[in-house]
Amino acid sequence: MFKLFLWTIFFITILNTVLLAFAFRDFSFPLLGQFILTVIGLPLSSYLLFKEEPNFLVITEEEEKAEEYQLKGRFCLNHFDLN
Repeated sequence: MFKLFLWTIFFITILNTVLLAFAFRDFSFPLLGQFILTVIGLPLSSYLLFKEEPNFLVITEEEEKAEEYQLKGRFCLNHFDLN
């Protein structure tokens, strides 16, 4: 639901930017309101929509010492036995 709200704000601010660039000619309070919404909404919604979550695995010290993580000598990559 939060993402839908952010996408809505994102598209509204893009629409407001287009209107600011092409539709309005004189100063008015609706123009000022659209400008303030766009200046605040576009960077905020862009940041919240496209921020990356960390993509790494955190292994504790106990897990590192566990038998299942001790892989030394268990397999070898790109090894061809020519004998």
